[in-house]
Amino acid sequence: MKAIARSVGVISLLTVLLASACVLPFTGNAEAREITREYAEAQLVKCGDSYYSRYYSGFAGILSSEPTYLEYKGLGFTVFSTKLDAADRANGVEWAGVVGVHCEMARSAHDGQWSEWSTGCYLLPFTYPSELRKQNGVWMIRLGSWSVVSVPAAPDFNCEDVPK
Repeated sequence: MKAIARSVGVISLLTVLLASACVLPFTGNAEAREITREYAEAQLVKCGDSYYSRYYSGFAGILSSEPTYLEYKGLGFTVFSTKLDAADRANGVEWAGVVGVHCEMARSAHDGQWSEWSTGCYLLPFTYPSELRKQNGVWMIRLGSWSVVSVPAAPDFNCEDVPK
């Protein structure tokens, strides 16, 4: 399942990149990378050199009482800019591209038991890759439809809640 999730993520990123006209390697817009980092990290809890998320699984609308925790190490961000055309510039688009998040390894814990480490990320609490753009001075991200990038609600747990 983890290998499938990784494969789907890679295929999704490649699909977005191939579908985007004139994709260029990210070479200089530190602001786009910083926006991506802030958006992703706001949805995770950082404890030492690890990032954590959690979720409650369920069936037929009934959630389990015990959460599953996910631990990520080596979090990083990939940013590709796309070439703006005359219509983009006329619409006030200053930067456009595709962003992604990746990590070196991840594992999960349920009922206090940690799984073995797996290469790459799985079950991140946000959707990546995503399109990002700066239009008329405002950063926007496409998560289904375009919306202003705002700091999401902080996770409802802290480092003390994470199983040891």
